[in-house]
Amino acid sequence: MGHDGAVPFQVIRGRGDLLPVFEGYSVPEGVVGGRPVERIYYHLKNERLAINAGYWEAEPGVIRFEGFPWNEFCTILEGELQVAEDGKPPLTLRAGDAFFITKDFRGTWTLPVPVRKYFVEALAEGDSP
Repeated sequence: MGHDGAVPFQVIRGRGDLLPVFEGYSVPEGVVGGRPVERIYYHLKNERLAINAGYWEAEPGVIRFEGFPWNEFCTILEGELQVAEDGKPPLTLRAGDAFFITKDFRGTWTLPVPVRKYFVEALAEGDSP
């Protein structure tokens, strides 16, 4: 174990037998189209390092964010995600594309097809996924 209680090196291979720890809408007031039911699978949750990592999946729909819940780095594994930050043209992200989104993001995510991404959440004090 590392000095902060974390394992210094950890290998994560595939989704394995993980079960979703969350299924529903993480921002229910933000659902503005379709039924983008989300499923979250965690590989890592470390409060001392303030980092979580895992898979996120969602069905087609549109989600509006008035501030993202935390800072997050993501890689799209399957599907397509159209991100439209307020005041900017939308960007289309597909499998293999990676992005970083901050807590102050305001805009919409449009999921024309089911999406699966790998994420690393960098939590700040007061954030709770």
